[in-house]
Amino acid sequence: MKPSLPNEPPVWLITGAGSGLGRATAIAAARAGARVVVAGRSRRRLEDTAEAIADVSEIHAAVLPLNLAGAGIDDYDQVATLLDTEFGRLDVLIHCAAQFTGLTPLHELKPQDMATTLHVNVTAPWLMTRSLLPLLSARRSAVVWMDDADARRSNAFWGAYGMSKCALWKLQDSWAQELDATSSVRMLGFAPPPMWTALRRLAFPALAPDQLESPERVAADLIRFVQDSLTS
Repeated sequence: MKPSLPNEPPVWLITGAGSGLGRATAIAAARAGARVVVAGRSRRRLEDTAEAIADVSEIHAAVLPLNLAGAGIDDYDQVATLLDTEFGRLDVLIHCAAQFTGLTPLHELKPQDMATTLHVNVTAPWLMTRSLLPLLSARRSAVVWMDDADARRSNAFWGAYGMSKCALWKLQDSWAQELDATSSVRMLGFAPPPMWTALRRLAFPALAPDQLESPERVAADLIRFVQDSLTS
């Protein structure tokens, strides 16, 4: 285990960091002085994010290729061991990764798509957080879960994605209450506005960029939200 010194930069692990809000948040966190670990499926996209981080920060990003659809319990335990060994700390975990296959009637939804979406959006982030909780608990820290109010409130055609967001909201809320009086870890829900991302374009292909927020602006709000939560 590498000892963590008080003056070392905080370590932020961000999933889904290869694109969209995850990428924008990773860059914004690095600009704010964090040591960022970028996680996601595509090494090429993660390395591209890491290069963008190098343009705004002298602290190099760590690249962590991780396919949530196929990762198991042992994989998440290995991530925890890696972070403990390399950095000796974890201050913020942000779950930006999401699986969405489009708006589909439930009777036409492929069973594999249902299973994968629920796993990637709910079970996998729970498993990752469970493995990382001891490292997070060493100091005041935050775990951020992405809410999607539109998907939670809407019923028709949102299928597995809508169900996963309802489950994720409940998971975050329950865990926050359980840890409130006993842990230094804060479980936080963040509800970004509709953004110009691949997921939003898949659901609403007719929307134009000027009708949506940019991931970069939302990422700035997310960084402030996390920093305020850790200091309040």
